[in-house]
Amino acid sequence: MEVLDALTRTGSGELIPSTNYATSFVSNFNNREVKEKMAFGIRSLSDPKQRQEALEKMNFLLRFIPKVSDMEKTITGYLREDAAELAKRGGALQTAVYTASNFLNSENSEAFIRFILDPNKSAERLREIMPKRFTNTEEVLRAFGLIAAEIVGESVASTYEIPFRVEEKTALNVSSVQSKAKTYEQLLRSGRLDEFMSKNPEAYAMLKQAYQQRAAA
Repeated sequence: MEVLDALTRTGSGELIPSTNYATSFVSNFNNREVKEKMAFGIRSLSDPKQRQEALEKMNFLLRFIPKVSDMEKTITGYLREDAAELAKRGGALQTAVYTASNFLNSENSEAFIRFILDPNKSAERLREIMPKRFTNTEEVLRAFGLIAAEIVGESVASTYEIPFRVEEKTALNVSSVQSKAKTYEQLLRSGRLDEFMSKNPEAYAMLKQAYQQRAAA
């Protein structure tokens, strides 16, 4: 929370024209206060191995975001295509494009910080996903989409707003049962479950099924 507060005070909480949220997150790490708060969070981890892993994840994330951002024009180009035409290219690519777009343009600062400090998240896991060699743009996007989904994790499913957008539905399709169940609970607590059900019956059914499945486990 202290890192988030420092990020907000340096301007990452504001939408800057022509600048995506993820790039703002990286840029704000040039701010001394943000770096100090993040360093304090990492030092607070009791296990030395976890502290080292957190440093590696932070450095991975700060290198990875600019790489995805460099492809923003390509991602935007895909999103401007007819939905049916994009679907013809393959479901994996379609999901990757939406995921990469949300990764850049949604406010994921909290998810990024959680990724860095979460002892169950591994930088090595992300390096394994990245192909040794890329042959084309679509392959790069698929890899970036998978890595972005791993970094953002459960927050992909917890940031849905009403009305439900096409890209959010696509992300929901590949979310874990735990993520869907958590989203159902959040909507239930917020009092917006009935509204969500009436406007997005298909998505509601998916969330409820995951919630019931988790409860039965």
